[in-house]
Amino acid sequence: MTRRALFVVLLSACKIRNEQSCEIPGVCVDTDGGQTCTGDPDCDAGVCKLPEGRCVGCLDAADCTSANTPVCNTATNSCEGCTVSADCASQACNVATGACFAADQVAYVEAGASGTCDALSPCGSVQQAFDTDRLVIKLQGTTEIVSSAKIVIDRDVLVLGDPGATLPVLRSTGTSTFEVTGDATLTIKDVELSGNTGDGIKIIDNASATLDHVFLLNHTKLGISATSSNKLVMRGCVVAGNDDGGIALSDITFEITNTMLIANGASDSTIGGMRSVSPGPDSIFEFNTIADNTTMASQLPKAGADCSGTAFPAHNNIVAGIAGSLALEPSCQFDHSLFTGAATPLGTGNKATTDVRFDDIASGHERETDFYRLKSDSPAIDQAAASTITVDIDGQLRPQGAEPDMGADEVMP
Repeated sequence: MTRRALFVVLLSACKIRNEQSCEIPGVCVDTDGGQTCTGDPDCDAGVCKLPEGRCVGCLDAADCTSANTPVCNTATNSCEGCTVSADCASQACNVATGACFAADQVAYVEAGASGTCDALSPCGSVQQAFDTDRLVIKLQGTTEIVSSAKIVIDRDVLVLGDPGATLPVLRSTGTSTFEVTGDATLTIKDVELSGNTGDGIKIIDNASATLDHVFLLNHTKLGISATSSNKLVMRGCVVAGNDDGGIALSDITFEITNTMLIANGASDSTIGGMRSVSPGPDSIFEFNTIADNTTMASQLPKAGADCSGTAFPAHNNIVAGIAGSLALEPSCQFDHSLFTGAATPLGTGNKATTDVRFDDIASGHERETDFYRLKSDSPAIDQAAASTITVDIDGQLRPQGAEPDMGADEVMP
């Protein structure tokens, strides 16, 4: 009788489907590999989730102690890496590793502030923030640059913006906003650079730049100028309204994907959307939208993309010219791309149309989520080739249909 009573008590404590997995006096183990518990000490790893009585990875961020997985996903109760800066107490996420930057690694910039660039005492100058030698510059809100001097980037630095962060330049000296030099790498994420009388970004002397969701708008000169440099990476960017042209690249390897080059150039410029001279052998140009750029009359066939006699791999793009002209320099070799105009360039899978069917194309709407996106009846839909790129400019998954859509935007069903 006593032995049977003890057995009944132990079964009631187990709360599992497989009673035989409950050892005396140890912790009960579910058939799916989890543990039941009444408190954290019962868990070999993680914490106890009550009232369910199950051991899980975390209940909140305080339970996530690994540097590369500091965020608690409360839906799955598992620790994960950060994906946006808002995940971090420092408001600065290293997306590449999933780790949060420590606050003492970050220089905080806020319009009108006059502090020491710390989290509780932001400074009001990007140059002052760079001079702190910290790894990260965090822009909060609209921070105007009024200095006559360019900001020379001669060490590796990451510039992060909050959603909507802008960096308008108010000066008339014609110098670039950022000049990246030496072996330095400038990385910018979630920031708008606009209104400079010079270039937005200039890259020289074997330097590099990585731009992720960056808006380069309405500069008097170029959006980006890169000459004899190491590498330029652009993902999910918008380069629009720059008077001397969108991007000018010479002797540099580039990786440009999910990016829009819109309404750049003017009637007296020689560059429209982009020009590439002597690209690096591993250059990539894929899922980009080039539209409504212009140049002087003699250069109109190059208004979208000018390969200057040397083609580079260009897949799954859209090139739309003003008034339906074919805005592609003849030596460019695009494939699986959509073009406006009567002629279709040679290349596998290329198509022609008289109307790409863009959504909102209004100037000043560059940060809107329908800016030069595709309407649901666009001829670009499901026409791209299979690719290792699995998201679009908005971070939405590709493909949504049978095949990916051409250009920077993947239409949601």
